[in-house]
Order: sequence, then C-alpha cells, then structure tokens
Amino acid sequence: MRYAMWSAEVISEFFTQFGEVTVDWPHREYTRGNIPPNGYAFVLFKNGTDVEKLVSNCTEKVGRLSIMLTRDGQPLKAVQVRPWKVMSQYCIYRQGPISTRYAVFVGGVPRTVTASQLAAVVYQTFGEVLAVTISVENGTRYPKGAARVIFGTREAYTKAIAAHFLKMKFAEQEKDVSTLVPSVVIAQIAFLSHPIYAKVADG
Repeated sequence: MRYAMWSAEVISEFFTQFGEVTVDWPHREYTRGNIPPNGYAFVLFKNGTDVEKLVSNCTEKVGRLSIMLTRDGQPLKAVQVRPWKVMSQYCIYRQGPISTRYAVFVGGVPRTVTASQLAAVVYQTFGEVLAVTISVENGTRYPKGAARVIFGTREAYTKAIAAHFLKMKFAEQEKDVSTLVPSVVIAQIAFLSHPIYAKVADG
C-alpha cells in the first residue's frame, strides 16, 4: 500500500468500510510508532467477500488496481491494491515423485506473482517442473519475494542452475530478472516492495 505518513489507524479506518480488517506489516513488533516503515502495509480481511467488495470499488488500469484513500470524506491519495489469495502460495504443476534434490531457490520474484504463474514461466524456460512454493511472511502469509521450485528431472534442474537468471514478463512488470541457486545453499535475503495488500485472513 503506497501512502504518505499514514498510521495503522488511518489505514484501518478507511478499509473497514469493506469489512473487518487487521493492519499489519513485517516485524511490526520491532517498529517504533504505528506507521509502516517500508512503504507498504498488509490489510487482512476476515472474509473473502469483503476483499471482493474492495476489488469491485477499485479502478483498473494497465493491469493494476487502485483506490482513492479518503478520510472524513476528503481524498488523500490513490493507492495501489494487490489482492493475494493464500492458495496462490502453492502449485503442483506436474504429477510425479517429488525430490528436494532437484529444488531450486528463486529470488527477486514480484510479490504479486502466484505459484502457478511462476511454475508456468519456469516450465517454459527450463522444462519439467513438479511443484512451486512461494515463501511468505510469518503471520501475514504474504509473499516475501522468493520461491522454491522443484524439478522433475536432473536435466531441467541443471539447466536452471546453469542459467542462474530467469526473465519473467507480467502485466505489472514487463521484465523482471530473478536469481536461481540450489536450495541447499540458500542464504537469507531481504526483499522490499511498495504495495498495499488485501488478504483473506482465514485462507
């Protein structure tokens, strides 16, 4: 959620018109004050129908949803809304015996990309993909910007590792380059983003 210096209370006040919400952000317990520090917040809705209400009141342009944030009837700023379904975290792309031996870590994944979308791109680029899991934040279960891809063959796995990078094209980002490394050598990586998110809290 893009915002000027707006507190969790201001954000919550606006979005409760669509349903019961909780406002959160990564590592909130370590944040001084009540303002999201990194340019975005998670708006968690209790019911899926409330997210649908929000989306129906958004304006869509070039694949992006936005809504005018207001307070006391006065417009503040148009903010971007990126709905995320919890089920979008996982994808079984092909049936077959899954072995973590052929698992690859993918970094730099746009937070709006679903597991099935990523699986399709990886499959088209390198070949046999069995499963994809998007890494999510603890508590909010929102994407971190990373994923794990499990290949079904050594050939596809080695091809991905050799390439080291994956080019992706989506509506919001015409071109994004992600890094691929064997999952056994993953180091913790921090990712920053600048959206406002909407999620069904109970999945």
